[in-house]
Order: sequence, then structure tokens, then C-alpha cells
Amino acid sequence: MSDAPDDDRRRLRHDLRSPLTIVVGFAEVLAADKPITDAARRDYASRIQAAAEELRAMLDDFFEADDTAT
Repeated sequence: MSDAPDDDRRRLRHDLRSPLTIVVGFAEVLAADKPITDAARRDYASRIQAAAEELRAMLDDFFEADDTAT
């Protein structure tokens, strides 16, 4: 039996967690009751957006590959 599906699953898990951690971390900062400058708020929102777009692209690629494999 091949370990390839398990390796792919581990790689996908890691690749998804990295941008998701960025989204959660910066969202927590924005949701906190601490003051934050407008520039920092825009920067954090931009980082959240970029990480979310990265997640979407990875999921699109994953599901596209899954569709072509079946």
C-alpha cells in the first residue's frame, strides 16, 4: 500500500493551516478592544484578504485535481 495519499493529506493540512493561522491571528487583533492605528488596521485586513485568497486558490486546486482524478 502506498503512503502517497497520507503524504498528500499531511501536506494539504500544513498548507491550509499556514494561511488560516494568519487569518485567525490578525482577525483576533482586529477584534480585540485595544486601540490600533488606521494604517495597522488596513495592513491587517490586507493580510487577512491575501491569506484568504491563498486558501481559496489552494482549495480550488485541490477540488479541481479531485474532480479530474474521479
